[in-house]
Amino acid sequence: MTSSFDLSVLEWFISQRTPALDAFFSTITYLGSAIAIGIIATIAAVFAFVQHKRTDAVLIVVTVTSGWTLMVGLKFLANRDRPGPELALIEVANSAFPSGHAMMATILAIVLAATVVKTKLAWPLLAVLPLLVGVSRVYLGVHWPTDALAGWAVGFAWGFACVALHHALRPAEFRKP
Repeated sequence: MTSSFDLSVLEWFISQRTPALDAFFSTITYLGSAIAIGIIATIAAVFAFVQHKRTDAVLIVVTVTSGWTLMVGLKFLANRDRPGPELALIEVANSAFPSGHAMMATILAIVLAATVVKTKLAWPLLAVLPLLVGVSRVYLGVHWPTDALAGWAVGFAWGFACVALHHALRPAEFRKP
């Protein structure tokens, strides 16, 4: 079911298309792809492991892989159609809800902020990237706005739940000065 909100927002994004924005959002969208998420998560986990932060490495791997499994399950259950292919600037497959790109970019940003990205100066970038990835999916015409909103919401909830569980299971580690 598509709402008037979805239609009006998608139409607005389509009306804003320019060659420069097409190129920008076509590039940004790949930061939420399975390949990019997998590569970034692997590098981060290896980095944590090499720094003798094995529990952080496990947290990264478990959070991202369980998040991926959750996303696939939600897409299967929702089975929502994407906007028509005539609106899309790129080719896509599977169902629309939630946006897997937005969800996985959000999960990855949260787990990176909790583990390997210790400088708070980088956290705004970690917040902006998932937002741009979700917007790119709507701009490119492959998701309804509510797909991206759901991806962000589920990704936020899952990422924080995994980090909170990790902290609860290892409380002494997080109370060190």
